[in-house]
Amino acid sequence: MHKFRLAIIRQSYRPDGGAERIIERMLSQLQQRYQLDISLLTQKWRSEDPSAMNIIRLPKRGWTRTGRFTSFITECREVLQLRHFDIVQSHERVPGCQIYRAGDGVHQEWIDIRCKASSRFKCKTLRASPFHRAVIAAERALFYHQDLEAVICNSRQIKNEILFHYPEIPQSRIKVIHNGIDLNHFSRSTEIQRVCTRTQLGLLPDDPVLISVGSGFYRKGVATTLQALSETPAWKLIIVGRDKEQKRYQNLCDELGLGRRVFFVGVQQDVRPFYAAADLLAHPAMYDPFPNVVLEAMASGVGVITSDKCGASEVIEEGENGFVIPCWDHLRLSQILEQCNDQEMLRQLGGNAHQTAMHFSVERMTDSLVSLYESILQKRKVSSE
Repeated sequence: MHKFRLAIIRQSYRPDGGAERIIERMLSQLQQRYQLDISLLTQKWRSEDPSAMNIIRLPKRGWTRTGRFTSFITECREVLQLRHFDIVQSHERVPGCQIYRAGDGVHQEWIDIRCKASSRFKCKTLRASPFHRAVIAAERALFYHQDLEAVICNSRQIKNEILFHYPEIPQSRIKVIHNGIDLNHFSRSTEIQRVCTRTQLGLLPDDPVLISVGSGFYRKGVATTLQALSETPAWKLIIVGRDKEQKRYQNLCDELGLGRRVFFVGVQQDVRPFYAAADLLAHPAMYDPFPNVVLEAMASGVGVITSDKCGASEVIEEGENGFVIPCWDHLRLSQILEQCNDQEMLRQLGGNAHQTAMHFSVERMTDSLVSLYESILQKRKVSSE
């Protein structure tokens, strides 16, 4: 049996990460059908057991953000030239891979979105930034590289954005495979779990409670949520995650008079108790390809409010399992919160959300990834015979 040499590119690899868990499950299934020789190209490997893969550690070079970004790509491409791999799958914007998983979306789209929320001067600064220009150049080179065989998108939104910004790429190369979550781990919360967490936080049983989950508050739209909260005095908010500018968001809470209604609980190893305490997930993201937090909240029985710039919006049925609002529209968000200030309606939204999440198991996602890999591997096998 021919042994396929497979390379995975991930700048910082931690086995407990979301993308890494996807890789592990996919490789486990592939190894049952093929002989694989797996190499990982990375700058940072965090694991006590590196035996599962051949770890190729790349040096960290560059004094600036731009220098570090371009250096990583250069180091990867030098390894790819020196060593032969049958397939290279990259989770970073490295031109020359055969499979690219566009988990971070389209950088050109992100800059366009940021410009809409910025002054003319700030927009010019963003577009002139050496770092952003380097990322966009790498992205373009990646999508138009002759070796690229497949782009994995976790939402139709990302597929459409790729085709908009890079129209010459063949549409047949782009495969939409939605994220999946562990439905044994995330299940509908119980009343006991709800009461327990609320008691710990000092929340009353009938308080309507929002939850925001994820680090990087700017991109997650936390400011939009806080502004909406100032218009709806009945609601409370739990914020799970961290941000290097968290103090600024705490100050915003004080300015808006929200000090006693917002709970910053930091990063949590287990977020399930906090989903149990919540009635709705607020995720009015400025840009998010398809966050797992949406599916996690739904599986826990929590309805979702997200933005039209979030790829997970395509699984939302308006008024049934959640709502989709225009990006930055805190007034629309506050209107929805006023509309949902009813426990029976919230329970119905949560029940429907739970049913939606049942269609997004990690097994379904892994099966789709393995099917794509098998089609490429089989093509390689035929061509080599």
